[in-house]
Amino acid sequence: MLGPVELSADGRLVDAGRPRQRVVLAALLADAGRLVSSEALIDRVWAEAPPQGARRALHAHLSRIRGLLEGSAPLVYRSGGYLLDVDPDRVDLHRFRRLVANGGGAGDLRDALRLWRGEPMAGLTGEWVVRTRQAWVRERLDATIAWADNELSIGNAEVTVGPLTDLAAEHPLLEPLVAVLLRALHAAGRSATALSQYAALRERLADELGAEPSASVEAVHRTILRGDAAVTGSGRPPKAMRTLPAAAAGFVGRHDELRRLLAAAGGARTVVIHAVDGMAGVGKTTFAIHAAHHLAAHFPDGQQFVDLRAHSPARATVGPAEALAVLLEADGVAAAQVPLGLDGRAGLWRERTAGRRILLVLDDAADAAHVSPLLPSAPGSLVLVTSRRKLATLPGATLTTLNTLPAADAARLFTHRAGPRAEHDAAAVRRIVDLCGNLPLAVALTAARLHTHPTWTVADLAADLDRAHDRLGALVSGQLAVAAAFDLSYHGLPADRRRLFRRLALHPGPDLDAHAAAALDDTTAAQARRGLEELLESNLLTEPRRGRYCFHELVAEHARVHAATDPDRDAAVDRLLSYYQHAATTAADGSDAVADVQDAADWFTVEHANLAAAVLHAADRDHPAAIAIPAALKGYLRNRGPWDVAIRLHHTAVISARRVGDRSAEAHALTNLADVQRQVSDPAATATAERAHTIHEQLGDRRGQAAALNVLARARKAAGDVPAAIATAERAYALHQDLGDRHGQAADLYLIATSQIATSAFPAAVANIGLADTLYRQLGDRRGQAVALGTLAWAQYMTVDFSASAANAEHARRLHRQIGNRPGEAHALTILARVRRATGDCARAAEAAELALALYEELRDPHGQATALEVLARAHHAAGDYPAALAVAERAYALCRRSAVRHGEAEAAAILGAVQHARGDHRAAAAALDSALTIFRHVGNLDGEAEVLNHLGRLHLDTAASAAAHRTFTAALGIARRIGSTSLEANAVEGIGTYLIHTGRFDAGTRHLRDALAIYRRIHSPNATRVEEILSSCGPRQGNPVVGADSSGCGERHASS
Repeated sequence: MLGPVELSADGRLVDAGRPRQRVVLAALLADAGRLVSSEALIDRVWAEAPPQGARRALHAHLSRIRGLLEGSAPLVYRSGGYLLDVDPDRVDLHRFRRLVANGGGAGDLRDALRLWRGEPMAGLTGEWVVRTRQAWVRERLDATIAWADNELSIGNAEVTVGPLTDLAAEHPLLEPLVAVLLRALHAAGRSATALSQYAALRERLADELGAEPSASVEAVHRTILRGDAAVTGSGRPPKAMRTLPAAAAGFVGRHDELRRLLAAAGGARTVVIHAVDGMAGVGKTTFAIHAAHHLAAHFPDGQQFVDLRAHSPARATVGPAEALAVLLEADGVAAAQVPLGLDGRAGLWRERTAGRRILLVLDDAADAAHVSPLLPSAPGSLVLVTSRRKLATLPGATLTTLNTLPAADAARLFTHRAGPRAEHDAAAVRRIVDLCGNLPLAVALTAARLHTHPTWTVADLAADLDRAHDRLGALVSGQLAVAAAFDLSYHGLPADRRRLFRRLALHPGPDLDAHAAAALDDTTAAQARRGLEELLESNLLTEPRRGRYCFHELVAEHARVHAATDPDRDAAVDRLLSYYQHAATTAADGSDAVADVQDAADWFTVEHANLAAAVLHAADRDHPAAIAIPAALKGYLRNRGPWDVAIRLHHTAVISARRVGDRSAEAHALTNLADVQRQVSDPAATATAERAHTIHEQLGDRRGQAAALNVLARARKAAGDVPAAIATAERAYALHQDLGDRHGQAADLYLIATSQIATSAFPAAVANIGLADTLYRQLGDRRGQAVALGTLAWAQYMTVDFSASAANAEHARRLHRQIGNRPGEAHALTILARVRRATGDCARAAEAAELALALYEELRDPHGQATALEVLARAHHAAGDYPAALAVAERAYALCRRSAVRHGEAEAAAILGAVQHARGDHRAAAAALDSALTIFRHVGNLDGEAEVLNHLGRLHLDTAASAAAHRTFTAALGIARRIGSTSLEANAVEGIGTYLIHTGRFDAGTRHLRDALAIYRRIHSPNATRVEEILSSCGPRQGNPVVGADSSGCGERHASS
């Protein structure tokens, strides 16, 4: 990062990809160990003008990065973002920051600066890159200044002059840098050069900024003029008052916040006000003091600290008048000369600070009015204010909200505070900081407990905290307690806000909006919104996204303690569940769920986690929402997943319906459950659908029977019993016809068609797809149209109509994207990838497969992931990238084996065998191909059987098993002609021709090769080029053409997935 963005493994550089991919990698590494939202990544890569396909392109980059980092640094997807789980010390940027933050010893700073290899992120472009590069360069400058200070303090002036001179030439107006250069030159006996540098700075400041040098530069200048001994300090005026408390030892984290603060303060020409807010215990005071010590050298005329005590449990708040008296006396004003009134004191304070550059820390302010009278008047001064409230009304203030620490920083804080016992049990430390919610106060107090129990291990402490029924009560040390800090914030609220705070703790989901809050508090959405905003300003809530609010885990626990005594708690929960039930049902019906939601799918996307939590909560209370919400969510979950959540919700609905004796609801829930089980290749799907059908039949519900039969047919097809699937779908179709249900008829026709494709009955499949598409168009069902188009594209691919297949796959993809059907979009991408591979465009085939893989990973669909990996492996194999093809094929095979997806296992084994053959591992190739052949024959996939037979024929030729080669090629040819697969026919004819030439029958062999060439040309296969080269390189009796492992080309087969 501190140079070109590079990866290294075992001392070797690894190609990090093209520039755009390296920007994605840099965006992740900049926040290593922390979650980065997809939106933030898109903004960092494409800034304000992301292309239409930005999200898909991002997923492709992330998939490739995941492959680069596999085995060394997992790239994890979590709730809308990505986390690169890497030790920060393995990233030069974060190692640099840690060394600088260690306290700034000369050795640490020297090691930190050695990590720089040139311009950060060299060679990359973009708004985020430029902005971030500038910030990192400023960090380097600050570290260089600190390093030079340390070297000067121990008499090493000469080593600093060169680096400082070079940097000052690049940054001639950075006064702290020039000041330390002047001191270094003076200390090295080069005072004349120092005076020349000062004159150049003064002239440049006057010309470009209309300003004079700062007091610290002037102080160094005066020292040089007097000829005093070389200064090793910063040249501060001797009477400046310094009342900063000592900086906390072992300060960790807060790099971004500190960097922004330092950048805003350095070289400022006006009063800079930086207001730091955050929840109780988040470390505001520690951060402000740490920052103040970093900045002290920039403010030579004084650094003062005042504790305003707005949230002190034992001492009265320090008002503005009292605070001004403290400041004036610390600045040398005798107590008797301090004016009596607030206005008089404020005026004297402004008078005394005029013309001076001071740093003022005002800790624990109640609000903006508390600190306004204390602000100095001098341009170039800095005021740091900390408060539990957001001081948005403080004029000119820059606001910084401190959140809890990232897990890695929290672990480092605990280890530092706990001592050596914490250094050897990283898992226990991670558990402790997780139970502390990464809140610095909680982490520090828990570490302190370890000191009071010298016989405890860190694991003992983790277990004790894990078992605690009252976790807040366990987070205490001496007179300090997390609960006490929270109580001060809670009791400072008005009564109605305390009530809202309590009731928000009853919400079971991860976040909520004003409508859910209104249901809990029995008020209007507008009233609830005002209350939420006030709690947000008090840092008792956070707003992770616009209009979405949530608690920190420990604050939530504190709120639950108070909620336990609320007499309205049960009624509040019932109101919330009823709200979610009504909103989900109306959204599923196509009407607006709430007043400010325009699209039901958008509302489900925002609320799906809350709805899932509400279902589980409702089930415990026998509330009807446990049945109604999963039913309303079925379409959304089918289209977008994640399917493990869908299974849990539909299973909960089944259990709830049984408990209340609602058999109809149970049957519908079983149908929904079976549909999702089928999507994830769960063998239980068949039994679940059969049970649903039985109940519907017993109840006389013909519509329910038809729906259950459709799902049962899908489950049987997924299990490999294609004839039974077709028969079951035909029964469903007959029922839907009797009922006049055109939607149901279309779905059944689509299912029959896909089953026919699996048995290579392509003409019948195309006819049924056409009937289904007609029905979907009549109904205006865009999702149905998209699905039908995708299936038609698949059939066209299988019958080698590549142009039509590509066009329909693209059209299907666009439709799926417009309606938010991510499984459909992923399926269309896999078809597109296969078509591109078949027509020789292997690079774009791999790109489409990677996009499909990213979608399937988000859906947590193992079967889909395996399919995308299989297609990706074929693209790599066709392009001749055998190592990549092998790695991807092995991943696909392992996924299918784990998921018991027999058909997918055969597909993965087929490409795995082809790749192993290409690599020369004939024994492994034969085993994989034999396995694939067995499965294809078992499930009745003739297309797959023919493909594997062609592969085995080529393998037999390469291992001199000519007779076996002839048998397998002949068998493949018979199947290919029976199912009408011209591409597989050409592969087989080519193989027979090669066999004939190998066995000395040259004329017959070349006739077969010419027949194969004619077919390849007719279907526009890139294999035609290879056969042409073989024929042209092999004149009469010149020898045998060699067609072995590499003969498969980009378009050898078009198989179902």
